[in-house]
Amino acid sequence: MQKSKSRYKNESTFVFQKKHLNLFSVLAVLMMGGIFLALSASAAEDWPFDVAENDQAALDSDMTMDAMAPAANQPPTVTELESDKSSPQEVGSTIKWTARAEDPEKEPLSYLFQVKGPYTQGAWRTMADWSSDKSFIWDTGSYSAGDYEIRVQVADQSMGEAEKIAYFRLDETEPSPQVNVVPVEEETFVPNPVVSPYPEQTSNPDQTPYQEPTIVPQEQAPQNQPPTLSSLLPDKESPQQTGSTVAWTASAEDLEGDPISYRFLLNGTPVSDWQTEGQWIWTAGEPGTSTVTVQAKDSQHDGPQGESGNLSRDFTITSPAPVMAEEEAPLAAENETENETGREQPLNETGPVPFVPPVLAENITTQQPENETNATNETGLLTPSPETVEPEEENLTTPVTAENVTAVEPANETEAAKVEPVAANQTPVLNSLTADLSSPQIPGSSITWTADASDAENDSLSYRFYLSGPATGGEWQVAADWSASNSWIQKTTTSDAGENQVKVQIRDGKHAAEDGYDSEATALFTINEQLLNISGTAYQDKNGNIILDDGEALSGWTIKLTLPDGSELSALTGADGAYRFQQLKAGSYKVGPEIPSGWSVEPASGSYDVDLQGADVSDRNFVGKLSAFSISGMKYNDLDGNGVKDGEPGMEGWTIKLSGTTLDNQAVEKEVATAADGSYKFESLSPGTYAVSEVEQFGWKKTAPAEGTYTVSLSDADVSDKDFGNHGSWSISGSVFLDSNGNGAKDADEAAQAGWSVQLSRDGAVINATTTGQDGTYAFKNLAPGQYTISQAAQEGWKISLPAEGSYSVDLANADVVGKDFGITGDLTISGQKYYDINGNGAQDADEPGIPGGDVSLVLDGKVVANTTTDDNGVYTFDNILPGTYTINDPVPSGLVLTTPSTVTVTPTGSTVAKANFGLVGMNAISGMKFNDKNGNGAKDAGEGESGWDIVLTGNTWFGKPLQPRTTTTAPDGSYKFDKLIPGSYKVSETSRTGWTQISPAGGSHTVDFIFRSPP
Repeated sequence: MQKSKSRYKNESTFVFQKKHLNLFSVLAVLMMGGIFLALSASAAEDWPFDVAENDQAALDSDMTMDAMAPAANQPPTVTELESDKSSPQEVGSTIKWTARAEDPEKEPLSYLFQVKGPYTQGAWRTMADWSSDKSFIWDTGSYSAGDYEIRVQVADQSMGEAEKIAYFRLDETEPSPQVNVVPVEEETFVPNPVVSPYPEQTSNPDQTPYQEPTIVPQEQAPQNQPPTLSSLLPDKESPQQTGSTVAWTASAEDLEGDPISYRFLLNGTPVSDWQTEGQWIWTAGEPGTSTVTVQAKDSQHDGPQGESGNLSRDFTITSPAPVMAEEEAPLAAENETENETGREQPLNETGPVPFVPPVLAENITTQQPENETNATNETGLLTPSPETVEPEEENLTTPVTAENVTAVEPANETEAAKVEPVAANQTPVLNSLTADLSSPQIPGSSITWTADASDAENDSLSYRFYLSGPATGGEWQVAADWSASNSWIQKTTTSDAGENQVKVQIRDGKHAAEDGYDSEATALFTINEQLLNISGTAYQDKNGNIILDDGEALSGWTIKLTLPDGSELSALTGADGAYRFQQLKAGSYKVGPEIPSGWSVEPASGSYDVDLQGADVSDRNFVGKLSAFSISGMKYNDLDGNGVKDGEPGMEGWTIKLSGTTLDNQAVEKEVATAADGSYKFESLSPGTYAVSEVEQFGWKKTAPAEGTYTVSLSDADVSDKDFGNHGSWSISGSVFLDSNGNGAKDADEAAQAGWSVQLSRDGAVINATTTGQDGTYAFKNLAPGQYTISQAAQEGWKISLPAEGSYSVDLANADVVGKDFGITGDLTISGQKYYDINGNGAQDADEPGIPGGDVSLVLDGKVVANTTTDDNGVYTFDNILPGTYTINDPVPSGLVLTTPSTVTVTPTGSTVAKANFGLVGMNAISGMKFNDKNGNGAKDAGEGESGWDIVLTGNTWFGKPLQPRTTTTAPDGSYKFDKLIPGSYKVSETSRTGWTQISPAGGSHTVDFIFRSPP
């Protein structure tokens, strides 16, 4: 027999070969994954065949058939599978998993990573396929919360494999509470803790030394209630056979009528997402007892709440009864003859091989043929001859059992052996795993876990218990090894605080391997550290009876709590003076108030030491006593004179006086100066009656209080907001006008300007502002004596011509100040240039000079507001222009023509508008001909024109500017022309050529003058 192995564990191929085994009625038996094949020796001879078999089929290890093979390749060993972050983590975390493995033969290794859990619906999902990379990144962004298994498989080049599984938990960002639910038996509902895949929320899920307590108000609105599950029913009764389809239906009610969502779990693993339908279809695949759980939540809760949100019941799935062969397997005839080829006839050529249970060779009587070697070894097992077996990579065993088979000796050579099947031994059924205490419990509790199991044959059962939780670092550890006891006592400590899982495994010794098990169940249990409260009240004992009476509560006081680790929490007292610190772990605390100025408290130490152990601590009260009172207020400049402090500035240095008598007839006289912000305060005043007033100053009028003085009765609290308002009795006024000529004086024809902002400043700060009226005037009234600055708010395009400094400094002493006028003028400039557009292209080129002395007009709203003349470079400028839209005109002189528009419209928004330019060309021209005096008569005759000669024009304009030389080339008839010439003096010459002699003009060039008749 030869076995070839693939990289995947569930694929194997067995090759059996039988040669020359001429045994009489030898029965060759194969058992592979529950399939038995009976062959006669003649039928098996020289009959190779392949059968695919599942490696994971359960085999009885007590009896084996050994195949002969050389020493096998040793598979690799996985030493570690670890993550870069500890469990648990929140959904959305990115976790790197790294595997480490060793191979005895040092062969290269390949790795395969898979994940199984709620998000994969309990199936293995490949995350990183076979490669040499020993790590993969697990992005949990789309995963649901729950417990996950991470598996790595490692293979070497010789197909040796190994694997390792790690466990990891994903939590919701805000974990919802989880309460263990109880299973429901087949006929009636019986409370019984069962498995839940999601942990119950605890006060300290991350196991940090101390969790920050939450401060809650004393009065709370009614909380929204979670839904309550009322039933979980299957459409078929337990038990059912594997392959059955069972429809589960759940019902729940919600007091507030909130929408309800359901989620189903099988043995603690979610098999459905949250859904609005309370139904799940289960196709049972494996035999055994399973726990079906339904959870319910509404739209107001993140998860199921308590027992009312979880409901479970167990359901048993059995294997179908074994199918026996309907016909007896015929055995080979004693005197079977060979065919023409000398080979034995195969068994039943025309029909399939019948299905029969395995038969031990020791229960079969065989007859040794003459001159043949017996193929049965001393143990009675059928063994292939060594020469027919190819070397294998490893020792292989094939189980053969005879416990349930009886072999019948054939009556004669033609009669088939009769095999009588016996019912197979059934695996035990694990019905439940329950705790004697309900979850949660506190550390120190002893919890008895009991497993309920049954066995159809009443075989003796063994039990093994595991624990996984904070105390084990989240790893499964054996809590009670295999024994006949079906219970285990879990003695909890503070190290168990958090979510714990308990697992039980059972076996009857008939099925599982040496350290295997037949069935298992898991349950969740929460251990919560006992969380306690510290509370009390802060009040003012006004009547000294050491009792909190009406009106004595001190609300808004800050109470501080010092935790055992030295950190602090704080809470504010409510309207009733009460405070409360919640969810505190046992330990030593200190609690006390922040004592406001002028108060004392009882106890005299100002705090309590609290040893919080086993029960809440209340009545840690603080009695406050006010030992001194105060009267305070503000002195302000009532600019609008309305007697109300409405954002107006305070005034420093004013004297406020206090006089009065205490309750024990002690006279009090005090005075204080107002601060920079105008505030004042009289402190350490005993209860009594007082008068508060201000010391008046010249030039000021009182506006508040109307009576001029406040009468204040101090009894049990400070008094504030005793404010004094005043405004001055003087004014400053003036006007704003348009200084058209910019001379800095207000002339008779210069108009007033309305809507201009004027500011009043004192000590460098603007204290008031106003706007000029239609007549251009402004005024600041109700001013107190002092130094003031009057300025005008700047506007773009404008400048102040009066005053020259731009603002007025006013010393207001004992009279009004008038005539503080502001002159304004434009602050814009428009400029441009007139130029000789030599080439007439309408744009000023580098060689085109400006034209001086040219007139330019500035027009606003159809009226000429300014005229100017271009300078020596042809540039013109209009200064002190007011904001607006202007037209610039260029009068055209005789003899010249504009190459640009005669007017330019501009709207200046900055200080200067440049390139409002005008291009001019002349109306004059110079032309002639270049000729070849072929007959030498000194005259231009017909046909003597010479083309292609360069003619050069130079000269000066009438305004004395030299012109850049201009060159043109003679046409085919010898002609040339220079046009668009402005008045000036010009010279026309030709370029000389070797071999040519110029005969005309005599002077070598022509001079031409154009007279200037009018300004440009």
